[in-house]
Parts: sequence; structure tokens; C-alpha cells
Amino acid sequence: YFLFLVSEREQGEQGRSDNPRTLAIVLAQSFSFPCLQPFLVMTAMSMSEFHGREDASIVHAQRQLVRELLAVQPQLDTAWFVVEIQWFQRFLNHARLDLSEDDDWESVAGDHPGPIANHSLVRRVDADGYVELKSQLFDSVDFVTVCERLWELLFEWFGGGPTIVRPVISVGRHSAPQIETYPLTLKVMLCSTLFAGRANPVHLRCSRGDPLRAVLGSMRALLGVDEDAEARVWLTITTLVRGGTSYTLARALTTTAAD
Repeated sequence: YFLFLVSEREQGEQGRSDNPRTLAIVLAQSFSFPCLQPFLVMTAMSMSEFHGREDASIVHAQRQLVRELLAVQPQLDTAWFVVEIQWFQRFLNHARLDLSEDDDWESVAGDHPGPIANHSLVRRVDADGYVELKSQLFDSVDFVTVCERLWELLFEWFGGGPTIVRPVISVGRHSAPQIETYPLTLKVMLCSTLFAGRANPVHLRCSRGDPLRAVLGSMRALLGVDEDAEARVWLTITTLVRGGTSYTLARALTTTAAD
């Protein structure tokens, strides 16, 4: 709505134009905050225009915004997005982020990368929409992670998918924020069914940063157990040298699932 009002005002002053590209440039130039100009130009454009013939200033503004978003670092409690690395490399070859505004982008840009192709990373999609990754995938080898704003732009420009979102968590008091690509999947069952030989475990997905108190609450809800029912969590310790396994009762419910 704000864009429409300003554009109409500028049209009255500079002559009518129905070209959204022109309106975007006029709006960006009329703003008194230079740092917002690339963003305004970008959001007013159709993202399919990233690979079309564009004014050099628009292409440069798009590249500059991508460079800035690639430098963003993960922050606690934010969402980051997984992108298949071969597709992302094709995008970088196409975008040529190393070029300046004066360079001829069209003569050196790589082929259009096509829609985002994340399907090769996916093992399955759960009923709740959670996208489970294949096992043993590695950051910077099989995929890259990008911040939410950059994912929104890439998806708007190129489409494709599927969308694979992961949280940024902190495990331990002094640990740096980290993107949790693979959460924990726990097998949960009632002791009464286990001892009676009728064990039918269900799976619970939780974050490594969740305290055990929260994990226990999720377990009770999943099994339909009263909130005040007794429940215990055992830490499994496997000794590689001897090949044995020991169990220790977890007493501190503020301990995280990763611990």
C-alpha cells in the first residue's frame, strides 16, 4: 500500500509509467535511507527478472543484497533453510556475485539454475509436514544452509523445493548457536507393555536443545499418560573398547536431550 502511494505521487511528478521496474527505481531513489534502496528495488521486482535482461543498477542491487544475506550468521531461535549444494553452485555461477556494477553481467553469467532442486536430500515427508533428510548428509558437501530472507528470495525467483527448514539451537551454557540439521528421534514405550512382551514403541522427534523436563512432557502426551505419572529417563553409555552398554538414571531434568 505504501509502495502504491509513493509510486502514484512520483508518477504525477515525473510522468505516468506502468513499468514496475521504473516505479521501483523511482521509489528507491526517493527514499532518504540508502541502505534500504537495494531491498526496495528487490521486493518490487518479479524474481523471475533476476535472469532476464535488466538494467545494470537493478542486477547490481540484487547481487549486493544476496552478498549481504550470505554473510548473515545463525542466531538463536531463528529458522534456517537447507539448499542442495549443486543447485546452489549453479545459482552462484549464474548470479556472478563477484562482479561490480560496471561489469557486463549478461555476457559472463552462467546458465539459469532452474527451480530449486532439494528432492535428492529428502528421505521422506512426515504427516505433519516435517521433511526428514537422508542420513549422512554433510553441510558444505551435500547442502548449504541460508537465512530465512535469502530462502524467500531464492524461492520467489526460481521456485522449486521442497522447503527444508531447521531451527538454530544452543546446546550447553557456553556453546555457540548451531543449525540442528538432524534432530533426535526417540523410541517411547510404556514399561507395562515392555515387560508383558507387548511393546509397541512410538517415535518422538525432539531437539537436542530441549530440556529433559520438556521431553518427558512430550512423552506423556504422546502415550496419553497423566502429567503427574512417574516417568524416568535413562542415559545409555556404550563402551566401545569392551562393547558393553551401561545405563544411568538421569536425575537433573534441566539437562538437555543432547547431554
